[in-house]
Amino acid sequence: MKWSQQYQYFYFVRDIKWGASPIYRASEALRRKDEPRICVSKAILQLALCRNIEIPARFHYWRVKFSEEVVRRINELFPRQGT
Repeated sequence: MKWSQQYQYFYFVRDIKWGASPIYRASEALRRKDEPRICVSKAILQLALCRNIEIPARFHYWRVKFSEEVVRRINELFPRQGT
């Protein structure tokens, strides 16, 4: 049961548009699911959903600081869906 639910979570998170954004907690990433999310926020949400159904999950990352100009350019390269 929980593995089939995990597949649903996977596709839900996968389909959230990727884009440059601040790193959010899982709850905030879920609230902002209609906005582009950086990969770390998507991973945090995926982990929280896995843990919610008692699937152990973790990941490692490193922080990279981007200027506002870089964020703007990244979002220009990956426009929002429907635009």
